[in-house]
Amino acid sequence: MEVQRLNFIAPISVPHKALRTVNFRGYTIPEGTTVLANQWSIMMDEEKWPNPQQFDPSRFLDEFGNVKKNAAWIPFSVGKRSCAGEVLARQEIFLVLTALLQAFSFRPPDGEALPECVGKTGSLYVCPDFNVCAEPRF
Repeated sequence: MEVQRLNFIAPISVPHKALRTVNFRGYTIPEGTTVLANQWSIMMDEEKWPNPQQFDPSRFLDEFGNVKKNAAWIPFSVGKRSCAGEVLARQEIFLVLTALLQAFSFRPPDGEALPECVGKTGSLYVCPDFNVCAEPRF
C-alpha cells in the first residue's frame, strides 16, 4: 500500500464531468465541466500523511500489525468512475510480488546503489530504468 501511495501510476485522475451545477468549498462548478482530481496532492498531503515523501509502510498498520485503511489512499481513484480493474489489479500485484519474493532475493549489482525513486510525472508516473540482480532462493 505504501509503494502505491508513494509511487502511484496516475498522479491525475481520469476526467470526470459534472452532471449538474454544484457548489464545492465555495466554488461553483457548472454542469458539463470536466473535473480532474489531483491524486498526487492527496497522496502527498501532510495533514493525511505525516512526512509524505518518506517511505513508511507502518502508516498502514495498527498497533497489532493489522492493515488499517486511510480514506486518502486512492491509487485507483474514487467514486463511480474509479478504476474498473482495481480488484484484479490488487490481486495481480499480490500474486506476482509474492511469487517473485518467494523465488528470488533482490539486490543492486555489485558496486552500484539503487537510484532514488524519483520518476518523471506527466499523465503517468514513470520510474527511471535501473539494474537489479535477482538471485534464486532455491
